[in-house]
This record gives sequence, C-alpha cells and structure tokens, in this order.
Amino acid sequence: NWQADAHAAGLGAFLESCVAIHRRNGRDDFGPSPVFAKVSRWQRLCRRAAKVPQTNAAAKAFFEANFQPYAVSGRGTFTGYYEVLVRGSWTRTKTYAFPVYARPSDLTARSPYYSRRQIDQGALDGRGLEVLYLSSAADAFLLHLQGSGAVQLTDGSWTRLSYAANNGYGFRSIAAALRAAGYDSAVEGATTADNRRWLLQNPGKAVGVIQANPRYIFFTHSSQRAPTGAQTVPLTPGRTLAVDRDHIALGTPIYLETQYVDPLANKARRPLQRLVVAQDTGSAINGTVRGDLYWGTGDLALQYAGAMKEQGRYTLLLPL
Repeated sequence: NWQADAHAAGLGAFLESCVAIHRRNGRDDFGPSPVFAKVSRWQRLCRRAAKVPQTNAAAKAFFEANFQPYAVSGRGTFTGYYEVLVRGSWTRTKTYAFPVYARPSDLTARSPYYSRRQIDQGALDGRGLEVLYLSSAADAFLLHLQGSGAVQLTDGSWTRLSYAANNGYGFRSIAAALRAAGYDSAVEGATTADNRRWLLQNPGKAVGVIQANPRYIFFTHSSQRAPTGAQTVPLTPGRTLAVDRDHIALGTPIYLETQYVDPLANKARRPLQRLVVAQDTGSAINGTVRGDLYWGTGDLALQYAGAMKEQGRYTLLLPL
C-alpha cells in the first residue's frame, strides 16, 4: 500500500526529527549497527528534505530517491499510546481535589520514596508541591500511566505536564485489583479506555484500586507546543512510532504494516499501512520488531491507542 500513503505526513514527521539530527555530531554512528550509516549522511538528507514541497507526490519521490528499504525479518507486536487530556484547576476546590505533585527536593535514587498510598494519605501535605488539581482519581490514574498530559484549566487556560521523576517503586498493573473489585473484563472490556470508564463509574472503589500500583509519578510544567518523546522533538499523531533503541535508531523512517481497531466503525479491525518515524521509546518497547504508535491527544486518541495490540511487521528506510 506504499503508493496510496499520505507521504507528506511522513515527511513532516521526518522533518521534526531532522531538528534533533542536526544537533548531533556528524562523525558519530547514527544507530546501533553500521547499516544505519553516519550521522553526516542523515544530515545531508535532512537538508534535502527541507527543500521538498509539502505534497504527497513530492514527498514520495524524495523517499524513493534517497532511501533503500530494508525488511526486518519476523513479526512482532504493535500497541498504541496517546496524550492524556484532563480538566484541572490551579486551586483546590470541592470538585478539583486530586493533587498533581512536583518532584520533592528530598527524593533520591538510592531508595524508594513514599508509596502511592502514603502520598494519597497526605505524606506530602503542607510542602507546597502541588502543581494543580484534577477532578477525579481516574484522570490522575491516566496521567500517571502515560507519564505526561495536557490539562484544560477552569480559567480557560491550559498547560502541559511532563514527567519529572518517580518514587522508586516498580510498576504494578491494576488489572488484578479491578478483578478483585468485581470488574469483569470479558463483559466490560479490557482496554485503557474501559479501565478509565470503570474508575469513573465506581469512584468509591477507584482510589483503593489505583493504590494497588505503588509507583507514583511527579510532574513539571512543559512549554512545548506538542508532547515530545525520547528524540526531544514534537510527536506527530499517527506518524510517530516508539521503538527499541537497542535495535532501531531514533529518526529512522519506517514503513509499518499492522492493524488497528476503529472506534468510529463499531470497532472494526482495519489495515494500518503507513510511513512512520522512530521518535520515541518506552520501558515496555523491547525487541527487534516492536512498536508503540502515537495516536494524539484526548479521548478519541485513547480509544484508538487503548484498543491497539496487533501483530505486524515493518521495513526500515535507510540512506542510499
């Protein structure tokens, strides 16, 4: 399906990566193996890309003239992620009562800090660490799960929050706690969106269920126009792929072939074949053929990302 892709969108994502590529030393290796070539070759490609008209035909011609496709043997798992969009307040009110905390000054990497339960019970009260307040434990759960997010505030302003640190505890899934609370994933679903719905519908049980995960995330304000990933460039919805950096260099164009569940078409499974760019990574993204596709911001993106767990393959585009 290469011929039918919207190549200009792929080129736009690649140009975002070029900002980071130009910051690198041209003499360095671009990736984990010699097949990725030197950074200087990619910098030359970035200069060419900057002159390409933003049309599908021109972008397609650019990639075909400057890159060689390399099929990566085997199939792997492809999942999705997104940016949380929640509502919040600068001040604590009866409606907005769930704090988001900045990194404490006494947090060190040497030992675990307060657990989630201890923090929820007031361990950080009175220290002025509150960044803002959210309206539900479910939104706080999603923000901590994703590690960053956008917040629409009651005064009409908005801010982005980015990861600052964690409390040193390992992550534990809330799946077992949900089952113990009477959650039947066979009936109510098993995606992140389903989990959020259950937490919102059961506020009396939500806090206890969430506290089954002792890991706690601290946040800082971000002035970025869009969320950024491991390559420190803005993520492009539907075109940014998180990969395993031990195998794939950030900034590499990749032709992805997998599937997705369409929430706008009765959850029909549809083919997903498009040019993406490796721009991010994650602790759960491990292996030669493994990827996490960024779907964007908000509830609809959550529905796409939360339902995605598909087999697929990809082809690397490397400099000629």
